[in-house]
This record gives sequence, C-alpha cells and structure tokens, in this order.
Amino acid sequence: MVGSEIYYNGLWLELKGADDYGKPNFIKFENGNRVYFTLSDSVGIPELMKEPYLAQAPVKFEAIDEDRLRFYEKGRKTSFFNDKPSTMEDIIIQKDYQRLLPTETQMRDQEIVIKTYSFKHKNFTTNVRFNTITDIPFIQEMNKRLGKEGSKILLERFDNTLFLAFYNNGIRGNLLPIREIDNDKIVLYAFEKEPYEITGYAV
Repeated sequence: MVGSEIYYNGLWLELKGADDYGKPNFIKFENGNRVYFTLSDSVGIPELMKEPYLAQAPVKFEAIDEDRLRFYEKGRKTSFFNDKPSTMEDIIIQKDYQRLLPTETQMRDQEIVIKTYSFKHKNFTTNVRFNTITDIPFIQEMNKRLGKEGSKILLERFDNTLFLAFYNNGIRGNLLPIREIDNDKIVLYAFEKEPYEITGYAV
C-alpha cells in the first residue's frame, strides 16, 4: 500500500530519459496498489491497455509534489567483461511518475500541428515541428536507402491530455505531455530531471 487511492487518483506516466528506449508505461492506483498500463499502437488517439505485471513493494516511496511520485525498487545489474565471467549485483532503481493533467488550450489539433515552437535551455536551442522528419540530412539519406522512416514528432491525445510523441521508424517512444498551448507558446512537463517543465515560443 502506498497511501490513499483517492489522493493518488488519475493516470501516471513513467518518466524516462532521452536515452531510455521502449514503449511508454503508465500506472493507476487501485486499492492502493499500482496497476500497469501501456498504449495501443494506434497513432493519434491511442487506447490504454492493461499490462499483466505485478508491482513489487517499493523499498522507499516519496511524494515529490502532489503530481509527482518517486519509487525506489530492488533490481539487478549485470556487468559483462571480455576476460572474465559476467557479474550480477543487487541495486536500487529509482522510478518517477507524473500525474497527467488536462491540457489547457483553446486550439484545435489541426491548428497545433502546423505550428513551430522554439525551446532554449542553457546554450541549447531546438525547434519542434510536428509531422516532420527530425533526422539530419545524412541520416535521412541513409534511412531512405535502407527503407526506414526515421525520427519524427507527432501530436497525440489521450483523454484530455495532449502529448509530443517521439517516433522512430514508426514505433512510439518517449512522450512529453503538454501542460498548455496557444498560438504564442507551449509548456511541456514531466521531464526526468530538473527543470521538470520548459516553455517554448512560436516562431
């Protein structure tokens, strides 16, 4: 048990770093226990699908704030070597979850996908364009020769939450939920590390 089912209502997204691969994972709380879900392969408006996975009791649990939870769980790490047998060690794995909130917007999806937003963080600037291949030209050419689609960002919706969905060769990877969006700016949240929220501006 990890607290009140009422307090931990809603759908929670497991947070992943830029180098983490695999499909998005979600949890809900039922009778105080975590129940796991993923999304269907449908593009645009996917469906939530229950996973047959039994959550282990966490070693430690923290409520970072009312919309962000952190679990510490037991895990195992395998190390491989060229000149000696592999080794395994017990470790503690940290997993953060963000409660999904309804996106605040007056825009229709069709209006959003034609917009471009620019993000600046420290000395790094990047633009988000929907439905556009994001690979550099060299990678695009290699993908074309190999018959691969490449990487792109799509706008997806689940219930009342809009997401940036990062696809690689037609496979959904990381998701970033949109807190609010209008013609001038977009606010993304649920980043693995601080700042947990970032604002981009229309260009």
